[in-house]
Amino acid sequence: AAARLGPSAQWAAVVVEGREVQIFGTSMDPRSPGQIRTTLARIPGVRRVVDNSFIPPLKRPFNFTVSRADSGIEISGFVPTEQTRSRILDAVGHFGLPITDNTAIARGATEDFEPIAFFAIAQMASLGEGAVFISDQEVSVRGFPRDRDAYNRLMGALGGPVPGNGQIAGVDVAPPLAQPFGWRADKSPFDLEITGHREIREGVDAVQQRLFDLANDLSVKTNLLPARGAPPGFDQAVAFALDQVLLLNNGAVAVVDREISIKGTARDIESYQALQAAFREGPPSGFTMVLADISAPHVEPYTWSARREAGQVIIDGFVPSDEARGLVLAGAGRIFPGESVVDNMALATGVPAGFADLTEFALERLAALSSGSVDLVDTGLSVRGV
Repeated sequence: AAARLGPSAQWAAVVVEGREVQIFGTSMDPRSPGQIRTTLARIPGVRRVVDNSFIPPLKRPFNFTVSRADSGIEISGFVPTEQTRSRILDAVGHFGLPITDNTAIARGATEDFEPIAFFAIAQMASLGEGAVFISDQEVSVRGFPRDRDAYNRLMGALGGPVPGNGQIAGVDVAPPLAQPFGWRADKSPFDLEITGHREIREGVDAVQQRLFDLANDLSVKTNLLPARGAPPGFDQAVAFALDQVLLLNNGAVAVVDREISIKGTARDIESYQALQAAFREGPPSGFTMVLADISAPHVEPYTWSARREAGQVIIDGFVPSDEARGLVLAGAGRIFPGESVVDNMALATGVPAGFADLTEFALERLAALSSGSVDLVDTGLSVRGV
């Protein structure tokens, strides 16, 4: 009986008991069992044909899922044959985890189902928890990679070709958890380099747009790793930090979790004053300034002046430190007792040698005038007044 069925009926097993013939097996062609029944019924001596074959349901779309969790790996959805199911189970078994098989046989698989399914299973090596979904020839991935290297491998695989005619339809992969979560900007006069972590989000945020806009004035290099774990308000803290580092001639600013630190040299006097004002106002709520080490800018020539008018002594120009400022003000108070001293001095480096003696000498010359001014340019002194 079996010899009469031909190669198209290889799926069928035929059992003969007396004059009864039984058909067993799974047919992926719904027409094939009927053709076999007709062929067997025509054989002389066959009184009865019993069809025990199974025609799997047709599934459109043809879905298959492989998922991974701490408890093991589960496969679900549909497979086209028992042989395919067996090969899939062998592939999943290489991970050495408990396997739960909730698949069913169905018709409707594409010819490239197996290579696409094996591609999906291979991604389980990178996922600590997650799933890969196949819908016909479309592949979607979601989950949490095991670590940074696994994330890079997974994203590389998903950015490359899929076997057969498969294509990536969706990626919802969380980047690794960063502990601590940090952002840093290093600035030189002509360059700005950004490193650290960034959260993945759609569109361009305010900081990214600011960096794009800076490209006309600075060489901007960005190397931020996708990560999760940023504290609330981190974007606002980064925006604050970026504002400050742009006021530096050279230096760096870092935001690490909820702490901000900055060190460097101010670009100019106005930038130095803007930095001091920002530090007095403080960083965004929830963040702490743990280091603000800003050097005053270098100026050439180094200027300083004092003028006496209407019972006041008004002092302008530069001093190298707050200590030097205190000495100048103490000398003015001693030399002009009873007169109001107004301090308009700013910090700057580049001070000439003997600055303290020069300012003392200039104030003494001013004291000889009822009104007038004294001006220092580096070590040169000019006196005007009556």
